[in-house]
Amino acid sequence: MRAHVLAWEGRYSDHHAAADSWIDPYPDSPRVRAAAPGDDRTQLLGQCVDAVIARAGLAGSLAVVTASQAPARSRPSNADEYGVPAGRLHPALADRDEILISHACASGGLALAVGASLVDCGAVEQALVVAAMRPRFIEAAAFRSSGALSNQPYCRPFDHEADGTALGGFTGAVLLGAADTGPQIAGIGIRTLGSGAQSDRASQHACMTDAIDMAGVAPQFVAAHATGTIHGDRVELDAVSDIGRDIGARLPVSSCKGSIGHAVHAAGLATALYALEAMATDALPGTARCTQPLEADHAEVVPSHLMVEGRGLNVALVNAFGFGGSSCSLVLQWDHAA
Repeated sequence: MRAHVLAWEGRYSDHHAAADSWIDPYPDSPRVRAAAPGDDRTQLLGQCVDAVIARAGLAGSLAVVTASQAPARSRPSNADEYGVPAGRLHPALADRDEILISHACASGGLALAVGASLVDCGAVEQALVVAAMRPRFIEAAAFRSSGALSNQPYCRPFDHEADGTALGGFTGAVLLGAADTGPQIAGIGIRTLGSGAQSDRASQHACMTDAIDMAGVAPQFVAAHATGTIHGDRVELDAVSDIGRDIGARLPVSSCKGSIGHAVHAAGLATALYALEAMATDALPGTARCTQPLEADHAEVVPSHLMVEGRGLNVALVNAFGFGGSSCSLVLQWDHAA
């Protein structure tokens, strides 16, 4: 693939920082940081879009790909609970074609996959992938009804004491285009089972395998979807362990959700930026609030008190998984020598 990440910017809600064992998931990043108190989705998206445009510039044809929850075609009575898709919140994007990706918690990853594919096939010269999530009634009700919410205001991804997820806010923008250097979306894997809310180990393994096979390079670490749910974290870690066995490695695994919470449709974007920052700094932070990590044969959860650094991190496997068996995995590769 030729699609590269030209620029990225993100803002996250830091209300989880007040609780214990919090660590900055994007330490000292000039691009991804806590939102200012009082900033709404429109302000945050404006900051992110303006920053990536200033950094990389717009050139030629552009598609806006928005990861967002969306109501069905027939307008339901509670349509306002879904919010305005992020791509319509910024005046510079008002007259641009917009593709709306609404695939539960896999939406952010799928939006990046669609944007990269549009660039790769030459349909557009650039793709701007955006998401803007602040938890509303519709998300809280969905997770509460499924029994997936934690009793705590934060979640503990991959921890033996995990009891569910906690919702959090994230807004981000990623500009994709053809380039010769910088981070590249080198591989994509997508699987959709279309039934049930339970995670599926074989489907997730196949999804990650497809991304790795397309990239033609083995990952050095995994930026996991891991939301803090008992079933979902166990299944994902076992599927990652299967990948580790396939490539003959013990893969470091970390999640940003212990710090920022679960941003639902924007979660895949938050996780991708987590991986990009890790490669930019050659340092993968531990999983916040994970003090008693789950174990697997060929995958090693990085707990909150540790960090993976000094290994020349330049290949990441990024997961975005959702209810109903919607799975998207991306391989991000960054040849720093180039």
